[in-house]
Amino acid sequence: MHGRRPPHARPNTAVRWTARTAVAATVATAAAAGLVLLDSTVAAAATTVVDDRVTGTGNNQHAYANGWRMGGGLSGMWASTDHYTINANATVSLRFYGTDVQLTGSHAPDFGTAKVSIDGGAPVTVSQRVSGPRGNDVVFFDANGTGALTEGQHTLLLTTTSTSVFTLDRSIITSSSTTPAISSPAAPTAQSAAPSTSPPETTTASPAPSPAGTASASPTGTAATTMPTAPASTTPVPTPTATGSAPLTTTPPPSATTPTSSAGLVRTPEDFGADGTDGTSDTAALQTALNALRTGETLHIPAGRVYRHDAVLVVPPSAAGARVSGTGTLMATVQQRSALKVYAPDFRVDGITRRIEATTSRGTTEDHHSIFVNAPGYRSTGVTIDGSHAAGYFFFGARDFVVERPVVRNTRADGIHVTHDSQDGRILSPLVQDVGDDGVAVVSYAGGFSDVPVRRIHVSSPRVEGQSHGRGLSVVGGEDVTFTDVFVQGSAGAGVFIGVEGNTNHVRRVTVSGGELVGSNHRSDIDHGAVFLTSSRAGGAVEDVLVEGLTLRDTLNGRGSALKTGGSTGTFARVLLRDVTTRGAESVEGFYPDGSIPSSSYGALAWIGTDGARLPDRGAYRG
Repeated sequence: MHGRRPPHARPNTAVRWTARTAVAATVATAAAAGLVLLDSTVAAAATTVVDDRVTGTGNNQHAYANGWRMGGGLSGMWASTDHYTINANATVSLRFYGTDVQLTGSHAPDFGTAKVSIDGGAPVTVSQRVSGPRGNDVVFFDANGTGALTEGQHTLLLTTTSTSVFTLDRSIITSSSTTPAISSPAAPTAQSAAPSTSPPETTTASPAPSPAGTASASPTGTAATTMPTAPASTTPVPTPTATGSAPLTTTPPPSATTPTSSAGLVRTPEDFGADGTDGTSDTAALQTALNALRTGETLHIPAGRVYRHDAVLVVPPSAAGARVSGTGTLMATVQQRSALKVYAPDFRVDGITRRIEATTSRGTTEDHHSIFVNAPGYRSTGVTIDGSHAAGYFFFGARDFVVERPVVRNTRADGIHVTHDSQDGRILSPLVQDVGDDGVAVVSYAGGFSDVPVRRIHVSSPRVEGQSHGRGLSVVGGEDVTFTDVFVQGSAGAGVFIGVEGNTNHVRRVTVSGGELVGSNHRSDIDHGAVFLTSSRAGGAVEDVLVEGLTLRDTLNGRGSALKTGGSTGTFARVLLRDVTTRGAESVEGFYPDGSIPSSSYGALAWIGTDGARLPDRGAYRG
């Protein structure tokens, strides 16, 4: 299905796809906007495509309940997003006028089941569980397959029947050429395609495509997040009306129209009613200010000002191309609702400080990270994160992001965490101090909705100092990841950790080049050494790894480096550690592979011991 052949095209249907040159320009224009038009060539039919992000209770709107979240970023998804749930008895309803409706979503070996009924009729069981590879934007329900609908007003209800992942990508509605106006409890939003009496045509009811946030599960020993129970629906970001009000709905809002640009406009939170004296909640004013941002505009956080918020702050997709900058502070006061969540493409955050008033435990959801990014084109320079209920920076399905000179300290979880199919990111000169888990972590999960590895991440000149738990730099599943010019001091476990563990994905083409690991593995209950490589999941693979040019100084608890399988059937191939120097009286020299690993799969070359002499080469692999 990744070829994007229209899944609703089938024999004997009223709406057919064609390859006629006459419609090519229209389709190309729509595709450039992130949409694909259906070609209505039969006079008696019109189609409406309702994207998963179009929500409400009117006609051609999805009404979600009981724990749906927005996901996206995988190849083949309609407009790059879908909605998913892992809850049983989660529902989505759709009111429409027509003669047919189809639902599309994804399928995979571990996906779930649901039942679908129309107008209260007998439910039909549908399944997204298949034995083959994952597919996206696949038809899983067709009303014409259950008996032709008569032309008229109908209501579809889908109810999930398992606790496995279930997805909805879009709904495709077919109607005749004469569609009467329908009164509905709530008027359709600007995104939805309302019924009309105009001649037959194809309508796409869809907001501007944008990434969306979800949550993920963490493997043992890494700083990720467990999947929370989601808000009941995807609605625009509300503005709270009073201090201490209920938590905001933080799912990113659909954008009804292209944002109006006011390039160069600079405003402060005070323009929206904020106080900024560190003595009162500015939640409502801050969220209103973020909602108002448009391309080219800046929300300035002045020096010396402290804006407190007691609910999650959301940068909606309508703020694409805008910026938050300054040297003032955004302070979270409630750890369970402490995140700044970025869903706007090409958004910048520069210079500000993110603080949290206090934390009493380690958080586990996306609302608990200091800055959560689920959008393409994010840029940041000189941001300080001082304290977090979970991770400092958390990149989830982010694309083409660049973070320069971030300072992250005193987090309960990882300092910087990159996961869930994030791609093409650069993290430049990060300073990470006294965090509760890994300093900089790249983590990819295996299976389910998050089965695509993180790819093409480059981290240059990272400096990680002090940890109560975790590793300095880690790649726990991922492809084409590089760390250069590294410095790690006082890591609880390994200074550098590369491997497969728990439910994480494979490791391929990872390079750590140049730098120093000092005082690694200070926790006596962890046996990692300075550099630790593992493939501890059955079927896991660690391949094409290069660690070179490191100095290992004063490693405190164990070996200079260790290569282990963890007692499972994981495999190694083409692993090379070369030009490594050990220093310090407490360091145990050398390279200590697990005896079960074939020597042909690794090589340790040109290691220099604490006395300056070259150590014997180990393994048969030479690169």
